[in-house]
Amino acid sequence: MEGKSLRAGAVAGLKRIRHPISVARKVMELSPHVLLVGEGAQRFAKAIGFKEEELWDERAKSNYNAIMEGKKLLFPRNASKEYIELYKYYDKRLPELMREKKLKEWYRKLSFEKHGTTNVIALDQQQNLVVGVSTSGLALKFPGRAGDSPVIGAGNYCNSLAGAACTGTGELAIRLCLARTVVYLYENGLSIKDAAIKAIKKLGELNEKGVIHILAMDHKGNAIGVSNKEDLHYFYANDQTKELEKRDSIFVEL
Repeated sequence: MEGKSLRAGAVAGLKRIRHPISVARKVMELSPHVLLVGEGAQRFAKAIGFKEEELWDERAKSNYNAIMEGKKLLFPRNASKEYIELYKYYDKRLPELMREKKLKEWYRKLSFEKHGTTNVIALDQQQNLVVGVSTSGLALKFPGRAGDSPVIGAGNYCNSLAGAACTGTGELAIRLCLARTVVYLYENGLSIKDAAIKAIKKLGELNEKGVIHILAMDHKGNAIGVSNKEDLHYFYANDQTKELEKRDSIFVEL
């Protein structure tokens, strides 16, 4: 999303494209739309020259085949028993698991432990802000699930004054329009730090478990990371820094 123009582009449900965030940018630049999903997003990407690739790694291939053949799986190191059980029986036993087990609780754990979201906020010398977010989404998500990353205002938002982006439990960010909330609070007089903290505290209104990390920056270059999980961080750089600066995010206990 571009802050100055409020132009935005997003894709969801895209398959076999290595850099979906680049397709999202082309949606913003070349199409009359903001969000393309599924087959439509796929056709758009191919039409403008993006090539489909096989993106599975060897472990993913082995696990898929093992599930289909009922064989032993290769799990990530330190994988929980809940993760293994859910993964192993996802297709065959999903209806039973939804009835018998605390499926939502498992998904809440996976939503942060196994996420892979990348947030970037950039500010140029003319104080133009842009925000970019890219993710493969929640591990073991239901088919058809879209998270907050492609939802403008939820996982990412910016205008000429401030920008914000989220990682973590995307459903919570969607329900709160969380990135837009940060920018709104900044517009109404709070510092970018206080705006992000107040936005995180709004998670308490949902009465749901989950983790959110907010990355935010104002048009003056003040940047902050805030989360309801401890020991998180973000990286910062400007035209004076020679290397990325690792900064601790602020922990807000709910």
